[in-house]
Amino acid sequence: MAKKTRDFIERIQQHERDWGNSTYAGRPNLSEIFASPVVIFWEHKDKAQFPHETVSLHDGLEEVERYFLRLLFTRQGLTGDRRVADIYNEHKRVIVRSIKIEFGESNE
Repeated sequence: MAKKTRDFIERIQQHERDWGNSTYAGRPNLSEIFASPVVIFWEHKDKAQFPHETVSLHDGLEEVERYFLRLLFTRQGLTGDRRVADIYNEHKRVIVRSIKIEFGESNE
């Protein structure tokens, strides 16, 4: 199997080749993808419905952070039907480098 590229332009080209004229809910067009500050590629469990990675667009990394927080504090983290494959900020691949959770006394 060929090594998966991490280059933004190549990832977008592959996404377009994979999906061709097919679509999925919320599928952005090329101009929207290139204009978006943050682009996430998703892998899906349901290969019948999503045989290829999908793309979502975000205004900033804060939205991505909120997604990961929801995974920690809801059951979605245990039963999610998709996972983050890659995150691009301003067309550059980024990774989650660290997570910090702070604890404080409850007022209850």
